[in-house]
Amino acid sequence: PCLQRRGSPKRAQSRVRMHNADWTEALARGAEEAIGHRFSDRALLKTCFTHASLTNETGEPSNERLEFLGDAVLELCVTEQLYCSSAEDEGALTERRQRLVSQTALELAESRLGLVRYLRYTGGDDALRGKTRSNLFEAIVGALYLDGGMRAAKEFLARTLTEDGDEYCDFHIVLRKANVPDEYKPQCFPECDPNYTKPVISGAPAEGKSGFNSLCVRVYYYMLEVMTERCPESAETVMAKALHAWAKDTEERLAAQADELGKILSPEFVDRHFPLYVDPDSDPLWNEYDKYGAKELLIREFYKKLPASFFNIQ
Repeated sequence: PCLQRRGSPKRAQSRVRMHNADWTEALARGAEEAIGHRFSDRALLKTCFTHASLTNETGEPSNERLEFLGDAVLELCVTEQLYCSSAEDEGALTERRQRLVSQTALELAESRLGLVRYLRYTGGDDALRGKTRSNLFEAIVGALYLDGGMRAAKEFLARTLTEDGDEYCDFHIVLRKANVPDEYKPQCFPECDPNYTKPVISGAPAEGKSGFNSLCVRVYYYMLEVMTERCPESAETVMAKALHAWAKDTEERLAAQADELGKILSPEFVDRHFPLYVDPDSDPLWNEYDKYGAKELLIREFYKKLPASFFNIQ
């Protein structure tokens, strides 16, 4: 009998396992919450979490270019922070920077946020080995820089790159007493002064503005004090740039708030909606925080950068 010719066996179709291939709004929102930034460019956010392995299947742009940019932004931010916060020589600063931007440090920062859960990639767990996690962190830094500028990138690093106990450098914004070195606590918090006497409060409690003003002045003074003592040659220049950025942000926020409420942006409106006193000369705190030319610097580089109609300063 004639042998029946069998047809060529069909080649088994390979099924590539894809993770988060469908970039839903829920994934995007979750990624934004983990990062702590609301992206105006949502396509940029999607690209940020697209691994090259998925690009090979879908043709979408990967996050490799953002990683390239983020690497440079990260190194600049860390370099600036180390330069302004330490008097060490170039060799010591270089060594600290290498540790802070190392693969291990970035993977630790990523793991704290759980960012890899939003990564779009193909394959199994092998795809997450190597530098995938640290590369993702750098891509996020690059995306933040493009979407929100250097300020957004620095704020992200301040929240994520280090935590209490890390022996690299401190990006933390000092708002809590626990984060202030013991030697500076008496200067920043009167209750830490051994000669402090708790005041007896009578009558109505102070308005909320007084508390917010006190917080702003103390944080500003502490930052200026530390910078002046650790990098005196650049302290005023760096602080002036920060105050300029604060003034610009203040003007934009007050204008937007007045527009939203349908109010005129008058001195009265500014006084009601901005935490600092409109006239710094009326603020008694400056009698205590009277070093480093702090008050004069604030007036020159912050108050006078705002529209003249905001504050009554000669």
